[in-house]
Amino acid sequence: MAEKIRLAIIGCGGMAGGHLNACKALKEKGVDIFDLVATCDVAESRAIRFADTAEGFQGGLRPKVFTNHQELLEKERIDAALIPSHHRSHHIIGIDCLLAGAHVMTEKPFAITIKAARKMI
Repeated sequence: MAEKIRLAIIGCGGMAGGHLNACKALKEKGVDIFDLVATCDVAESRAIRFADTAEGFQGGLRPKVFTNHQELLEKERIDAALIPSHHRSHHIIGIDCLLAGAHVMTEKPFAITIKAARKMI
């Protein structure tokens, strides 16, 4: 079996719950090609809550908790990031993740200005 995708969720409020539930549903259906290895939110309590939930459906594998996406990228190797953060930060976080070599999926809008979208591209 190939190495699992090392996934992070950056932004653990609002829409992020749907992403976490999707991760859980995939694991429950036997899609075990990824591990959620990091959760990140400016409100540490939200990132901790997500890590607690993920630990429960990942057989005890607990994601590391961060409050700063740059620290996450410095300390944790990730292959991909789900970015359901606040709209204004999608492109900022996304660009940092791309420069770190990770694949990126953001919520919409992709960016809040044409200039920001061009930078992301």
